[in-house]
Amino acid sequence: MIDDNEVFYPLKGFEGLYEINKNGVIKTLPFEIICSNGSKRIAKIKIKNIFIYKSGYAYTGLSKNKKDKSYTIHRLVAETFIPNPENKPYVNHINGIKNDNRAENLEWVSASENELHKYNVLGRLNARRKLSEEAVYDIWHNIELNINIKDKRKKYLNVNEMAEKYGVQKQLILSILSGQFYGYTTSKFKPHSDRIK
Repeated sequence: MIDDNEVFYPLKGFEGLYEINKNGVIKTLPFEIICSNGSKRIAKIKIKNIFIYKSGYAYTGLSKNKKDKSYTIHRLVAETFIPNPENKPYVNHINGIKNDNRAENLEWVSASENELHKYNVLGRLNARRKLSEEAVYDIWHNIELNINIKDKRKKYLNVNEMAEKYGVQKQLILSILSGQFYGYTTSKFKPHSDRIK
């Protein structure tokens, strides 16, 4: 008997390009490639490589309409397999293990439910998680480019995306931009937090 967790389904938002199973494994679907000599061949099915952010969350890169972007595995699993009728914005790992991306270990939560989960399950509040100077610069660099970007073909992470990447709260990202936290680093840059919504 086939384990339902290992059955692949169309990845929501990437139908016809990728499939995903309830364990968070993603595979590409066959597609036609035109070679340099003009001949055509069919690309083989491949399992996507998984990487880990410094925050501990697993992610992979996906392509659509000739655009590449990184996506966290837990969110892809949740969006594909877990109903979200209340349109809650966050996905929790129920057991607190960030790389356990099985659908049965994930749940949609509100901001307040997310904070309560951190306190009850993880045993900590995450408002002032320690970040390296490299991470602070990465946050600053991405958001400043997001604000000032003129080449709309390029995609830089916004406040919410940077918060998820580093496993911190949106308020900490805003505090970094304003110079309230990590002033030793942010003093090197001119704050633009008044333009961040």
